[in-house]
Amino acid sequence: MKEKIAIALEGEEVSQHFGHTTQFCVIELEAGKANQTGNISLQDGDCHSIPVFLHQNQINKLVVGGIGQGAVERLQEANIGVICGAQGSLSETIEALEKNSLHSTESICSGHEHGEGGCHH
Repeated sequence: MKEKIAIALEGEEVSQHFGHTTQFCVIELEAGKANQTGNISLQDGDCHSIPVFLHQNQINKLVVGGIGQGAVERLQEANIGVICGAQGSLSETIEALEKNSLHSTESICSGHEHGEGGCHH
């Protein structure tokens, strides 16, 4: 089965804060082979608009570092699975996905305040 996966990025590393992510690398993963299809960018978004944006881009799964429980629930409502707690470079992350060795740590952010206009989980 082919999956369309978005990896939340901050530069060339997995983003450690979902609510601030605007850049995603999209890969299609099938039978242990990843095909990088390009990057997608969210303009003027916030942590509430990202699930809608990913759903509109037919994403099945999100890979991210830090994420709050509310965001996980919004993604799941949009039928998007979440692998949280990921860290490292984009290439390391893709390799781990191909090997089926990247698993969610279930480490959910809580109690963060991210300043004026930011995401408050």
